[in-house]
Amino acid sequence: MKRLVDWKVVAITLPVASLIGWGLHWWSGLGFWPSLAIVIVALAINAIVALVEDELPGGFGNPKRRSHSDESR
Repeated sequence: MKRLVDWKVVAITLPVASLIGWGLHWWSGLGFWPSLAIVIVALAINAIVALVEDELPGGFGNPKRRSHSDESR
């Protein structure tokens, strides 16, 4: 069964996101917590977009080619 959350990835991603959030805080002058929230939301949106693209026909998770009628367009 596929797990929804891989805790090893979370354990690596959160410190990296914190460093990026700190960099955004330092560069922009925003507070640390809003900067961290921006980074985490951006990571979540990126993950959702990557998941959707990977599942489309011809994507990484669905490598079957499109039908010939779709390729001629």
